[in-house]
Amino acid sequence: MNKELETLQKQVIDLEIKYAHQEDLVEQLNKIVTKHEFTIDKLINEIRELKLNSTSGQGEVPNEKPPHY
Repeated sequence: MNKELETLQKQVIDLEIKYAHQEDLVEQLNKIVTKHEFTIDKLINEIRELKLNSTSGQGEVPNEKPPHY
């Protein structure tokens, strides 16, 4: 009976250790996802600005030869 109790205690301790590691991993992954979400939002806004600038600036480019001609 004592051997069974020790085995169960060891299993519980192992599970607690695994849980602690998983909890840390989830926290790290959450930070990474949050950072990526911020980066994606920033890139989306930059793309929108580029699209707006490219469509609004099409008529403003003078029809001149480049300097290398």
